Amino acid sequence: MTKKSLFLILFSILSFSIMTNAQEVHKKKSISELKDEKNPLNFARVNFYKNTVVFFNEYLDTDSGSINTTDLRYTHPFKNRSWNFRADLPLISGNTSSINKTAIGDISFSIAHIPYLTNNRGISFRARITSNSSNNPDFGSGKWVFTPTVFYGQYLNKKGSILWTTYLENKFSFAGNSDRANINAYTFDNAITYSFLNSWIATDFSVGYNVKSETNPYALALEYGTKFTPDTMLYFHPSIGIGSERQYNYGVEFGVVILY
Repeated sequence: MTKKSLFLILFSILSFSIMTNAQEVHKKKSISELKDEKNPLNFARVNFYKNTVVFFNEYLDTDSGSINTTDLRYTHPFKNRSWNFRADLPLISGNTSSINKTAIGDISFSIAHIPYLTNNRGISFRARITSNSSNNPDFGSGKWVFTPTVFYGQYLNKKGSILWTTYLENKFSFAGNSDRANINAYTFDNAITYSFLNSWIATDFSVGYNVKSETNPYALALEYGTKFTPDTMLYFHPSIGIGSERQYNYGVEFGVVILY
């Protein structure tokens, strides 16, 4: 069995189990009724129901040099809050061979839908388009990229303090510069988050498969976050790449999340 086939099977199993769950469990409350309650899509810095502004900075150390991304993300719910729109505007800096460069990265837009939600579990599907918009070829893919994602979250205890979230996505290019390499990659990610008082800690493990290069990058991350007002929070997210096929050596992300 090829690695691509394995990821397709994982995607099928996850999608099937999610849809089966959605059919077996009756939705007792509407999305709008659950928007202000604690649930798997309204937890820590994951929130599908409010306008959200996220400002974060991510530093990655790679074998070919460092990459620093400063991103402004905006999320807006609509249609009874069961849908949301997201836009990302990245500013990227690189340091390769002692030459520093800064440029706008590839801007992306996405639409997410919540077909099923209770206080204990939730499902979301997302479709994202990443444009070929970078004004520096070193900081953009040179391609238009489509990324479908299926997301599932479920509380693991009755208190609702331990949350398991998982997602599977496929990123592939469909247009762009013919001189640049095509993109086709999968990511399967699992995270456990524990909340206490006004803070949370999380661990996250992701498995990737790049169809073009036939490589398997792995990454492990930890996260600590805290709310200093009910709608404003800070988080710190260090990570490391694992294995000889890793995409980066280590990374550090920190950000501010504002809900309104």
